[in-house]
Amino acid sequence: MVAAIEYAETQGNCSLKGRSGEKGCLQYLASTWAAHSKEILGEVRDMSPEVERYVAVKMVQKWLDQGYTMRDVAQIWNSGRAGKCRKGTNRLGVEYDSCAYEERVLAQLNKR
Repeated sequence: MVAAIEYAETQGNCSLKGRSGEKGCLQYLASTWAAHSKEILGEVRDMSPEVERYVAVKMVQKWLDQGYTMRDVAQIWNSGRAGKCRKGTNRLGVEYDSCAYEERVLAQLNKR
């Protein structure tokens, strides 16, 4: 699942920076990275590709263990919550479409 998210986010180009401030292989926002890193590692660590992927795998497994589906996980990764898809423009003027994102992740998952 994490490989599918990574491909949908950056196609493996970990140096990409998102227009809303996302960075890394999985396009973490700084606040989300801090929360996930602290939850999984007990502290906020610098984000290397290896540490980033480790934290992401543990977070995804946690959500799956809580009963979320792969579709839900894609929604959570993209928007911070499962449920109804959302489409619009964020406060920074960046357009988003969580349904399209979800479909990209699931398409990658089905290729693996």
